[in-house]
Amino acid sequence: MYGGELPAVVEDAIALAPQTSYGTQKAIGELLINDYSRRGFIDGRALRLPTILVRPAPNKAASTFASSIIREPLEGRDVACPVKPDTTMCLLSPRKVVEAFIHAQTIPAAEWGWTRTVQLPGFSLTVRQMLAALEEIAGPTWRGRVRF
Repeated sequence: MYGGELPAVVEDAIALAPQTSYGTQKAIGELLINDYSRRGFIDGRALRLPTILVRPAPNKAASTFASSIIREPLEGRDVACPVKPDTTMCLLSPRKVVEAFIHAQTIPAAEWGWTRTVQLPGFSLTVRQMLAALEEIAGPTWRGRVRF
């Protein structure tokens, strides 16, 4: 949902500027959740997720490569990385995203304020750093399985 120049820290109130139909659809969903909650139709929450790493299987998401460059070499399969090694990504583990969803549903509606949307915190790494961590854990044998 973000596009254009972004600040070093992306906060909840940053203006949305989707560059894809997918991002536009996500923004529409957030607006509907906010509006329907305001009108009392639902008691909604919208969590903006960083890239979830490591997902158990590839999917159609554009960011699926992030999990694939870790998971596939460890399973003995070759994988193509479609971005440059210096690409930075905001990441979060599956466990932490589940904890966030559980926590979000426990927050009373009145405490959400004017919006029901929150950007979940994550940590930022470059693809190069992700692969360095893979090498630290798994050794160098996987290296030939990731190509750019």
